[in-house]
Amino acid sequence: MKKFFVIFLSLLLVLTGCTSQPKPETAVPAENDKFEQAQAPEESSKPAEESSKPTEESSEVTESSAPTTEAGAFDGAYSLDQAFSTADGVESQIYSYADSQEPMIYAEISGTSFKMISYSGDTNLATIDQTTGKVTMGDGEEHLDATLEDGLLLMTSNEYTMRYVFRKLEGDEAASMKKDFEAREAAYAEDNSSKPEESSKPEESSQPEESSTTTTTVDNDNIPEIDSYYGTRATDAQLPITGFYTLKTDYSLEYIGVMTSNLDKTYEIYFFVFGYDKDNNLIDKVYGYQYAAAPGDDIAISCSWYNAQEPDHVAYAAYYYDYDNTYIAYADQIEIIVSFLSDQVVMEAINHGDKVAETVLANLLFFNDKDEFQDYRYCYFGIDGLAPGESDVEVIYTWGEEYDSLMLYTGAYAKTRTTNEIVDPSVLVVKADYEYIEYGCIYKAIVVENTSDKNLIIPATMVIRDANGTAIGCSFETIDVLGPGETTIIHAGTTPVEDGPEVATKEYMLKPYETTYYAPVIGGLSASTAPADGSKISVSVTNSGTLAAKYVEAYVVFFDASGTVLDIESSYVSDSDGEIKPGATETKEIWGPSSGYDHVEIYFTGYGKTE
Repeated sequence: MKKFFVIFLSLLLVLTGCTSQPKPETAVPAENDKFEQAQAPEESSKPAEESSKPTEESSEVTESSAPTTEAGAFDGAYSLDQAFSTADGVESQIYSYADSQEPMIYAEISGTSFKMISYSGDTNLATIDQTTGKVTMGDGEEHLDATLEDGLLLMTSNEYTMRYVFRKLEGDEAASMKKDFEAREAAYAEDNSSKPEESSKPEESSQPEESSTTTTTVDNDNIPEIDSYYGTRATDAQLPITGFYTLKTDYSLEYIGVMTSNLDKTYEIYFFVFGYDKDNNLIDKVYGYQYAAAPGDDIAISCSWYNAQEPDHVAYAAYYYDYDNTYIAYADQIEIIVSFLSDQVVMEAINHGDKVAETVLANLLFFNDKDEFQDYRYCYFGIDGLAPGESDVEVIYTWGEEYDSLMLYTGAYAKTRTTNEIVDPSVLVVKADYEYIEYGCIYKAIVVENTSDKNLIIPATMVIRDANGTAIGCSFETIDVLGPGETTIIHAGTTPVEDGPEVATKEYMLKPYETTYYAPVIGGLSASTAPADGSKISVSVTNSGTLAAKYVEAYVVFFDASGTVLDIESSYVSDSDGEIKPGATETKEIWGPSSGYDHVEIYFTGYGKTE
């Protein structure tokens, strides 16, 4: 099982933040931090609707007493929806299907049998006690706790301090994913059947799996007839493709088609790739599309080949269809400012139009100093679209690869909305603002009070900027719920790129919106402190509210006698069920500065559930 999770974690690193995937008209050298954007594409499948459900925060993983479950209740097929990792008491999300659109684990439970197949085809057989929810992995060395909550299968792993959220599959979706992952399983078994045991091989690195470009044989005289999918195809209409790129990873082939709309109106564009065997038999076809492309738009569309049988040669074509007129081509209203740094690309998208950009997608193609294609990545902007005048910052990590230039395509569409569901951030009144540097990382914390009459979820982006105001780094944090009148702390840090631009300013971009998924509990929490061994402080948290406070994280701000912040540390404070029950008090020791401190302030995050 250790190997299963190591491979899985490597995959998650590839998908963290943004996923790998397409060349625009202007190459950007690595030294440049701003450039004129080309308009561009949508990714290989229509993006899923943004979920309004925030993710549940996890505590330090401890042995929990799983509730008793009816026999057979766990039976069914599942797909991994989210994954979280806890380090030094701080949990972060390392995978989200909604963000990546790449299914990473397929699982089946039947009786005591629990089978999981990873994206790479690696398989693990486990057993599950359907009464207690205790899961024992195939090697017998790891145990997980499983519970069912709101139709989701929740699992915690103590050894790896991981938490997993699986979504149950039904009907055609279950059958389709089962077929896909069993094909991966068979391919993985075939690839590894003749390999010797690697008993002396060191444990796999946590670096992401490598990808590479590959030469693809193209025969465009062999394009089959394509039926219309979502509209009426213009008469035998093909769009000239000016660039075709292939990226090979350990798990799939990515095909990227580059084109410019030479059409007289807005159309929906489909990019097809047909894969053939050496005898010219069609193996499969894959496609991607862009919702709405206006005349003159530069377009890059990608699609993924997941079939276990790789093609001997391919054909490709781009067709245009009379589009769904609820969508408005909007790429010309979106500006994306780019900082192309040594190990990351930081981007800020700004909506200069008068409508909400329902989707804003940056597609990046990377090239070496010989103008050879090297990699493709994409990233979304916005929480509920991007409202007029609104901006958002995202980052794509390049993991130290030495790319010489990149090309950007901006894919965007709007409908008719002029406002989104984001609440005016001014309802979050900043009561205090702290900054400090530790081990080269710049930390910034703000204490905010919710002055609205709504329960708010608060996605927050900490942004560092250079003297020109260009974003050169960012990190992310989310407050699951903050009730009216409640106060909490938002704390995040980011490390500037070595030899990069000097940091001039730090700020938070807050995008609160109303939530009914979680109930507020912070107002019912109070703390007392006492000295502990060494530089530790003992924090006791009491819940005087009526709801169990789940995954309470206590933040301790340490000050010296002059009021200067020395450090901010946090830890989850809870019982074995990951909560502080009404009327209960839980205690945790938290490390403080080794040099000592004069006084502290305590803040909380956490949530309750009414169901």
